[in-house]
Amino acid sequence: MLPSSIRSDSVVWLADDDPRSVRVKGINFVTCLDAIQKLYGPAARTRIEKETPGEVGDALRFGGLVVGGWYKVSWYRAFWQTIADKLNVDGASARRIGHKAAGIGVNVAYRTLARITTPAMLLSMSARAFGYYFDRGKLEVTQPEPNRLTAHWSQCFGFDAHIWHEVAGGAIYFIEATGVKNVDFAVLSGGGNSESMIATATFH
Repeated sequence: MLPSSIRSDSVVWLADDDPRSVRVKGINFVTCLDAIQKLYGPAARTRIEKETPGEVGDALRFGGLVVGGWYKVSWYRAFWQTIADKLNVDGASARRIGHKAAGIGVNVAYRTLARITTPAMLLSMSARAFGYYFDRGKLEVTQPEPNRLTAHWSQCFGFDAHIWHEVAGGAIYFIEATGVKNVDFAVLSGGGNSESMIATATFH
């Protein structure tokens, strides 16, 4: 299982300008803040915007972050570390934020489509759209059994445990969007500070 929370201060990360290092689209920051506001209230959102340190904090406070822009994955780690520290967010809570953010980020047409497709088809569509949110990294989805999916994320250099929990929450949202219930999402390997994660989802 993914650790419930982890500090990544001692990890030696790839440099932001390394060609393997992921960049993160601005919409991820925005939908996470929107999710925090819905789950924790406006004051919590304001606290994250005010107390996130460094360049990413300045971007949040002074309008330097836009939905369609691409930003350093180190910014996203710092953003999520602030969320974890200031709001006492553990792994389960990060998944809830990711789940809520995914719902905020999709439009009505996508929700309608989700209702008439299968979990495997929808998650496969999400795999093709993964590059919209992260400019590198891959997601491959297989369906070994009718009620079970396996998802393999790879080449996500720069992800930490908080980001993986958020990604897991988003994946659960997209599976549930097809109308299935009782989704059991289990990490088989990776996550944490790894560049990959393999997980399985069973549902009814």
